[in-house]
Amino acid sequence: MDEGSERWEEITPSRFPWEIEGLRYVCSKLPDQDPYRAWSNFEFIADNGAVYECDLLVLCPRGLVLLELKGWPNRVAGDAHTFRRAWPPTNKCRRRREGKGRHDVDSATRRGGS
Repeated sequence: MDEGSERWEEITPSRFPWEIEGLRYVCSKLPDQDPYRAWSNFEFIADNGAVYECDLLVLCPRGLVLLELKGWPNRVAGDAHTFRRAWPPTNKCRRRREGKGRHDVDSATRRGGS
């Protein structure tokens, strides 16, 4: 898919270089055909009044996919609540709360769909 495609919609331009790079990468890998569509950088208000930001929402044959883009070097792992980042020089992952874990992203997604 090309960024100029009618299937790719940038709601708000990103202000982060790593996010711009990630969005371009994902865009280049998506087919420019139905049912694929993508919306980047938008916010929504959940029923509880909380405001959530979405980096990228992609419609594909298997459904909707929500992507949270990070500009972290090295290896990243995670579980439901915590991202773990590998730190030089050992390159071993240390548990450290970094932004949203899968559970937080999933919760935000469910609130947006309710």
